[in-house]
Parts: sequence; structure tokens; C-alpha cells
Amino acid sequence: MTRLQIAALILGVAAIILPVLITWESPGSVSTPILLLIATLGGAVGGALLMPRGRAVLHLVGFVCGAIGGAGGFGLAAWWVADRSSIYKAELMLAGLIGALPGVILATVLHRSLSSASTAR
Repeated sequence: MTRLQIAALILGVAAIILPVLITWESPGSVSTPILLLIATLGGAVGGALLMPRGRAVLHLVGFVCGAIGGAGGFGLAAWWVADRSSIYKAELMLAGLIGALPGVILATVLHRSLSSASTAR
């Protein structure tokens, strides 16, 4: 894994976790659609940067799947921490990870199918 991919992974995780913490610690201070947008865009940029260099279609796949993962991770984690007086960091990370899984799985499937299609030519 390259340094750029590590930075992209950190960006994607931070884009989910920080809006959820804002939602939990000070509800209503920032509107939920804005926080969802931050998580979605952060996931999209992180997903695009995680893909290997070379083919632009892989970066598009990463962008779309990262957006799905960012929105899903934020949505599930925000739902999980709603109306709780205390949370563990592991709970927050696990909820964000489970919520992001549809985007991760879709990206993995598309990446493999596109990579195998290009090598078959």
C-alpha cells in the first residue's frame, strides 16, 4: 500500500467519524445534510485515491463506491450514537465500518471484474 493510499484511507475514515462525533457531541450545531455531504465527499475522494494508478475508470469506480461507503458509514454510525449518553470508540468504528461495507464490497467486485476484463484482452 502506497503512502497516497494510506492517506486516502485515513481521509475516508476521518470523513465518516468526525461528522458522527459532531452529531453526537453537539446535536443540531451543524445540520445533518451538511455532515452527510462531508462524509459522502470524503468517502468519494478517499475511494478514488485508493484505487491503483493507471485507468481512469477505476478512479471513477472508487469515487462512486467511496461515496456510497461514506454515506452508509455516516448514516449507520450516526444512527448508532443517537440518544446515547456515552459510547466506546470501538462501537463508533465498528458502526462506521459496517455502514461502509456496501461501498467496499461493490468497489472490490467492480475492481476485480474490470481488472480481469482488461487482462483478458
